Amino acid sequence: MSIDAQGLIKPHSSKFSLLARCLDATMVILGLSLVTPLHFGEFNTDSVASAFVAALFLQLLGEFVEIYRSWRSESVWAEARQVLFCWFTSFSLLLLLQGALRMDQGILLWPAYLQWFALSLLMLLGWRFIARNLLYRLRALGFNTRRVAVVGSSEIAQETARRLLDCTWGGYRFAGFYDDRQLAERAATDERRLRYQKGVVEQYAGNLKQLVQDARSGRLDSIFLA
Repeated sequence: MSIDAQGLIKPHSSKFSLLARCLDATMVILGLSLVTPLHFGEFNTDSVASAFVAALFLQLLGEFVEIYRSWRSESVWAEARQVLFCWFTSFSLLLLLQGALRMDQGILLWPAYLQWFALSLLMLLGWRFIARNLLYRLRALGFNTRRVAVVGSSEIAQETARRLLDCTWGGYRFAGFYDDRQLAERAATDERRLRYQKGVVEQYAGNLKQLVQDARSGRLDSIFLA
C-alpha cells in the first residue's frame, strides 16, 4: 500500500490516462485503415464501424483490468500481458458480435483480420515501449523521480524495499525505513534478515514522528506501508 505526495506527474495523472485511452483508440483505427486498402481498396463505412466497435471494447475492458493505471513499479512484460489480454478479448468479442448479427464480414475475413489484429497489437505495445523508454531516460537524468520510504521493519517491509530498489525503470530513490523500533535491534534477533542485502537492512531513517516531519517537509514523495 502506498501514499503518494504531489509530484510533477501526479497532479496530471488523469490527463495522462485520457491520453493513453486516445492513443489506444487511434492505434486500433489506424491499424485497420492501413490494412483495409490492401484487401478492399478503401476504408469504407463498414471498416470504420468495426474499428470504432473494437476500440470501444478495448476501452471498456481496459477500464475493467486497469491497463490505464500507473505501471511505474511493474515491468514492461506485466503491462504487455494485460494489453494483449484486452486486445485479444476485444477482438474476439467483435468477431462474435458480427457473427451473431450477421453483419457484413468485410475486414474480418482471412487474412485481413489477422493482419489488423497483429498490426494494432504491435502499435499498442509500441507506443507504450517508447513512452517507458523516454521516461526511463528522463529519470536517469534526475527528472520525474520519486523519493520513497517504507513504514515497518518486517520481512514484508524488507521485500518491499528490495522490489523498489530492483525497479530501476521506476525512478525510485529509497529514503529508508521508518519504524518506532530500530531496524538494527530487530535484525540482531532475526536471522532471516541475512538473506537480504545488508545495505537495505540497516537503512533506518527514523521513527514515525520523523516520518510525518519528512512527509510534511516534502522530502518524501511516496510512502509504502508494510
